[in-house]
Formats: sequence, structure tokens, C-alpha cells
Amino acid sequence: MVSQRKADVVGSIPTKDNGRRNHCRVRLPGGIPTSTRSPMTYAGTLLPYASRSTRLLGQFVDGIVGAAPFLVGLGLTAMNSSLGSVLIMVGLAWSVFYYLFADGLSGGQSFAKQWLGLKVIDARSGQPCTFGQSFVRNLLLAILGPIDWVFIFGERHQRLGDMAANTIVVAD
Repeated sequence: MVSQRKADVVGSIPTKDNGRRNHCRVRLPGGIPTSTRSPMTYAGTLLPYASRSTRLLGQFVDGIVGAAPFLVGLGLTAMNSSLGSVLIMVGLAWSVFYYLFADGLSGGQSFAKQWLGLKVIDARSGQPCTFGQSFVRNLLLAILGPIDWVFIFGERHQRLGDMAANTIVVAD
């Protein structure tokens, strides 16, 4: 086991080279590299990649969170068309904002990711996803739809949007 100052503790991390796969190479504070596969190690903490099924559930729940105000507005138009129209416009703005930027919320977690114990982080630094990265990863999902999800079957469980934004989703 390799040990430096507390912030730089790396430990003996299995790599593909010594018979185990699933770990990531990042450079920790102090410049100490870790291994090259998942789960990601950042600041001495092992962060396993989020499972594909949990990510899919999170996408579904986030879809509900994003669409709820818009759907409520549609329902209210039957009772009060002016209030419903306003709520539809506000709901539509919320849906677009949430869909594109939710992963840039506090800690790289949308509401569904918080609930499921997942977070989106920068693949190089391990820092939470920024609003810019959230925009890139989710814009590609909006444009490509299910095609974007085909890429999730790779070793790092990354969608094409994750690759473009250089992010990964890990279990918190």
C-alpha cells in the first residue's frame, strides 16, 4: 500500500495489469496517479460506476420531474385557460432548463440522482459536473435520443454525451 499525506492516500488499487479490471486513472492532489479502470478513485475514495439500470431509472424519474409543471399546466387549461396557459409556459421553460442543466445542480446531482445516490463528475478531476458539462451531455441525449444510450454498454458506462462532456456517473 502506497501512503502519502492523508489527502494523497492512494492505496493498492487493482488494475487490469494485475488481474482485475474496474478502476479509473485520475491524478490525485499531489500528482499521484491511480489505476486505469472503474470504479473511479478520487482523493483516496473509491467511487464505483453507477449501474446502467439505476441510470435508466434516474432518467425516467428526472423525466417526470422535468415534465410535471408542464403537465399540470395542461390539466389546468381545462379549468382556467389563462392560468393554464401561464403554467404551460413556465412548465415548458422549467422542462427545458431541467432537462439540459439538472446534472450541474449541487454536487453534480439532479433530483433523481440525489434520490438514487448517484452523481455526475468530471472524468479527469473527479469534481462535480458543471452546468456547461451538463448542457453538452444532455444536449446530445436530446438530439440523438436512444442512439446516445447505445454507448452506455462500454467499460466506463458512458453515454455518448458523457464522452463528449468528459463526465462519468458514479454511485455516491
